[in-house]
Amino acid sequence: MLIQIAIVTQSYFWPIYFQSVKNTNAKQSGIDLLPLIVSNSLAMLCAGSITSRFGHYVPLMWFGPILLALGGGLFQLMSPNSSFGQWVGFQILSGAGYGACNQMPILAVQVVLTKPDIPTALVIIMFFQMLGGALAPSVGQNLFTDGLLRNLNKVPGVDGAAIVAAGATDFRTLVPAELMDAVVAAFNSALRDVFWFAFAAPALAWGISSLMEWRKLPDYSKQPEAEGNGVNDSGTPVKGIMKPER
Repeated sequence: MLIQIAIVTQSYFWPIYFQSVKNTNAKQSGIDLLPLIVSNSLAMLCAGSITSRFGHYVPLMWFGPILLALGGGLFQLMSPNSSFGQWVGFQILSGAGYGACNQMPILAVQVVLTKPDIPTALVIIMFFQMLGGALAPSVGQNLFTDGLLRNLNKVPGVDGAAIVAAGATDFRTLVPAELMDAVVAAFNSALRDVFWFAFAAPALAWGISSLMEWRKLPDYSKQPEAEGNGVNDSGTPVKGIMKPER
């Protein structure tokens, strides 16, 4: 739930940063979100490969939230003048962190529980993942709106409520040119408040992951063959070989 809160918050508010602070349109802000999406997908593939190779999933549950928290925390360095390398790098950190750990709870329940309990556990995991995804925009939007109104109240000559209602791009039609920098700074500051939330959630997830029991995926390739009666290619009965099911 906590890592889902973090990634949904970042996925939701990075485009708002691009549109309100960097003055891009909706299409370009979606393109600018690609580093987060691509790094997430690649990290997920790497995490699956590493887990299959070594069998240990708990280290990725420690490592992933750290990267995800770093990506959220480093947003505090963002400003209207931030470089291309900064916002790409921060998104890559977050995407890699989420991709590394988001599937590990699903593996964990299949290792530590008996077969009758696994379906129930998987449903519980999916429930909390969806709960995190539902909570993130609501909490984040409240933090963003409150922070933005508070910041705009410090800028004389602007209607804070009207700017909030106008949205991340249309507010520029309501703001005089001489006040534009102050209003953009207000948006940037409000987004920093939201990204503290995106930092705290995975940091707490990392603390919880330290309580995970150290277990390893079973290596089915080394399991002894089941004994039974079968036949070889010539039809002669052979002991100790399980006849394959048709």
